[in-house]
Amino acid sequence: MKKNVIALLLSTVMAFGSISGATVFAAETEVQEAIETQIDEERQNTDQPEDETQTETTVTEPVEDSEEVNSNEVDELGAGSEDGETEYAEEAENDAETDSTAAGAAVIEEEQIPEENTEISDNTSEEENTTEENTAESLDDVLDELTEEIEAESISNESKDTVVQSGACGENVTWTWDNDGILTISGKGPMTDYDGYGDLPWHTFPIKTIIIKSGVTSIGDYAFYISDEATKVTIPDTVTSIGRLSFGACKKLTSITLPDHITSIGSYAFEDCWALTKVTMPNDLTNLGEHAFSGCTELSGISIPSGVKTIQSRTFWMCYGLKSVTLKGVTEIGFDGFAFCKSLTSISLPKTLTTIGMGAFFSCGSLENIALPDAVTSIGDDAFENCKSLKSIVFPMNLESLASNAFVGCNSLTTVTMHKNVKNIGSDAFDNCSQLATVFYLGTQDEWLSIDIGTPNNELLGANIIFVGDPYDMKFAQVTGISNATYTGKPITPSPVVKQLGVTLKKGTDYKVAYSNNTKIGTAKVTITGIGKYTGTYTKTFRIVLGKTERADLFNNGHDVKITWHKVPGAKYYKVYRNDLKEPVCVTSLLYGYDKDPKLKNGQKYTYKIVASLTGKDNSGGDSPLSYSKVMYRLTTVVIRSAKNLEPGKVKVTYDKTPVGDSYVLQWADNEKMVGATTKVVKPAGVTSCVITGLTKGKTYYVSIRVRKTVGGVNYYTTFGVPKKVRIDK
Repeated sequence: MKKNVIALLLSTVMAFGSISGATVFAAETEVQEAIETQIDEERQNTDQPEDETQTETTVTEPVEDSEEVNSNEVDELGAGSEDGETEYAEEAENDAETDSTAAGAAVIEEEQIPEENTEISDNTSEEENTTEENTAESLDDVLDELTEEIEAESISNESKDTVVQSGACGENVTWTWDNDGILTISGKGPMTDYDGYGDLPWHTFPIKTIIIKSGVTSIGDYAFYISDEATKVTIPDTVTSIGRLSFGACKKLTSITLPDHITSIGSYAFEDCWALTKVTMPNDLTNLGEHAFSGCTELSGISIPSGVKTIQSRTFWMCYGLKSVTLKGVTEIGFDGFAFCKSLTSISLPKTLTTIGMGAFFSCGSLENIALPDAVTSIGDDAFENCKSLKSIVFPMNLESLASNAFVGCNSLTTVTMHKNVKNIGSDAFDNCSQLATVFYLGTQDEWLSIDIGTPNNELLGANIIFVGDPYDMKFAQVTGISNATYTGKPITPSPVVKQLGVTLKKGTDYKVAYSNNTKIGTAKVTITGIGKYTGTYTKTFRIVLGKTERADLFNNGHDVKITWHKVPGAKYYKVYRNDLKEPVCVTSLLYGYDKDPKLKNGQKYTYKIVASLTGKDNSGGDSPLSYSKVMYRLTTVVIRSAKNLEPGKVKVTYDKTPVGDSYVLQWADNEKMVGATTKVVKPAGVTSCVITGLTKGKTYYVSIRVRKTVGGVNYYTTFGVPKKVRIDK
């Protein structure tokens, strides 16, 4: 840099051949000071220390050699020789190519000029003095400009650890990139529109942060395309448009706020921003280009301002994570606008919408309900194809045309409400809608038969067609939320959800609800009566039934199985069933019962079911539809044969061998009711005797035993047998 500045300054000074020596001296003094300042700053930035002796020699030797040469050159300059100008220009050019030592020598040579030029100045005329003054002013301007360049480059050198590259990216817009990965766009006006990734001046730089300064008015085409390390973008309020593919494939960008003054987002602007989860859309936006957010797989929600009238082709295509969408002023949803948004569950469509294009919601598999505005006049091919969760659809009042395959593969669709304005339905519009059962047609049978329905559409034609004369008659309402209830002894008041032609009505505003027979066990009724424009009534019944026990316990007795349970409100009897037997093994009004069937097999698995009943009689209709079941293994008890005190404080207990159990549980206490009893598990089942220790002499003990079987980590037991009495005499 130093060489270039010296050469440029020398050339500039020599070019003003007619000026006085005083002016040249003044100019060169300024030049010399600027150069010396630059040299000092460069020295300070070097890693090695200055060698003062060597520097002094380098500067001094050229002074003696150059005095005579400079004198002759100045004579030629004073004479206004063109050859002199050429010679100095060539010398300046040569100086620019030499090393820093030669540049230093040139500076010393120039110091000899002012003394000889002073003599020339003494012989000038007044007219020449005037010229000199003007020329001096021009030279001062040049020097000032060059000095500013020196200072600017000095600043760049001081911060060269940060600022690495820079250049222009618009007529009045510049860019800088530093090795921290920060790309800064500054200036006033629009950025350049680039033709592709390779045209970007920074396309080889790793960019982590993008900062656009206030004053920039547009973001050019491809501006930050494939900045796949960028995580943060700052956009000022002065930006009004975002170009084509400007942020495409910025794969680590997680969120972005778009200022309100942006009116246009170009095609593919944010395509494949895989990590993008949140976008704040500008209020002034009017144009949203095709594929603008396609492939933004993590984008979870979006709200489009009212100025946008068209969702263009594949604007949100394959936004797999998109769950909710709000459209405020859109009139048209174009080809594949939301196709493959497989997480989409909610979308709010504006009253302005007139056209739903081909594949608009193709394979939106989580979409259960969608309210289509009455302004919609056409639904395109495959518009809702493979929306497998869609349960019902209400055609808009003004819909005239339903294209082929519009709802193909909607295999959860159960009801369709259709206005009489529909003129034609395309082929296979409802193909593979296997659950379609009901079509509410708001017209007459003759009007239905006049519709041009393409083939085959078997699911549509095979549904139950209900002709609705009045769309506000409550008898045609769709009511959910009413189901059978368990008896509590108090009034049962289910809260119905009422829809009319797909619109959810409000209780107290659109309808009122009344109940009857809703306290006792039996059949209750709900009556829904329309309010205002909604007329007529809708009735639906539900059953109030006995509940089921919360718990049951099973006990293996010696000759039977005992079953116990908890009380069920309203029940008068209980029936106990074993396995799949049609007849109960016992019917009782108590909270326990017995299975005394002698055919019960030792070691066999059985399942018992307890059913609450009003009558206790078979086929009386008084049984609860609910039941409680529990599994057990039939185990027979064993008998203690003897309990003998053969040693001090010890009793040997002998008992029968179990054929099906895998262990025994002994218990003993100093009282017959076994209060505070001690227990001991004895393994394996083949051991038929056990010694109990730690007993107190003079006391009488009671010992009993039961069998245990473990299956799948669950223990099954017999009851404890009759205790055996033994006195401790030793």
